[in-house]
Amino acid sequence: MDRSKAIDKIRKCLALSRSANEHEAGAALRQAQALMREHGIDEGDLQLADVAEHGAVSPCMASNVWEVRLGQMVADAFGCITFSAIHYVLAGYSKRKRRERMFVGVGGAAEVATYAYEVLARQCAAARLRHIAQQKRCKPITKTARGDLFAQGWVVGASQLVERLAGRPAHRALIHQYMDRHHPQLRDVDARNTAVGRNVRDDAVQGLRAGQQARLDRGLGQAAGPAQLQHAEGAR
Repeated sequence: MDRSKAIDKIRKCLALSRSANEHEAGAALRQAQALMREHGIDEGDLQLADVAEHGAVSPCMASNVWEVRLGQMVADAFGCITFSAIHYVLAGYSKRKRRERMFVGVGGAAEVATYAYEVLARQCAAARLRHIAQQKRCKPITKTARGDLFAQGWVVGASQLVERLAGRPAHRALIHQYMDRHHPQLRDVDARNTAVGRNVRDDAVQGLRAGQQARLDRGLGQAAGPAQLQHAEGAR
């Protein structure tokens, strides 16, 4: 029996230990205690088992301001913590780097936040490229700066949409315990801001207006459990 299965069984035993039948309750509690000793599981482990993490591939290897702000906006809306991680994946006989935006939350929050991020990042990246294509008679680096500033505005424009669809469960302390145990090596890194010192215009305002058109709909018939979000492909 692996650790996750042991935790599931311990939880079931603890639930039975609240039975009105004294013999059944006593036997269930003794079994739970025995399993905890056998697998080295304590009460803190049982609490942290509610915390999960999921990740989505970031739209770019560089940690850009708009992408970081989008990830943080989604994490805040769904009561999660987010961070960026570099993973190595096999590509034929070699390895290549891939950056992922990770979300850590309680219950299904991390999974839903990851899906919301994927949907919005795809829309924002596509809108950014369209904006860049419209820039004429300027250097490529200026086009990139204008595109990134547009994307920052897009994130602001989409923020109210995300807040309307998401709740804010109060699990912050439990998530921080999980992070301290599983990711103690994380450090702060400055995001790349390409707009500094560049010939940008009202790109952020245009992005804000475009972001207000973002689509992120709560699935119908999902009154219980995490929201199921879906992307209208026509908005791409």
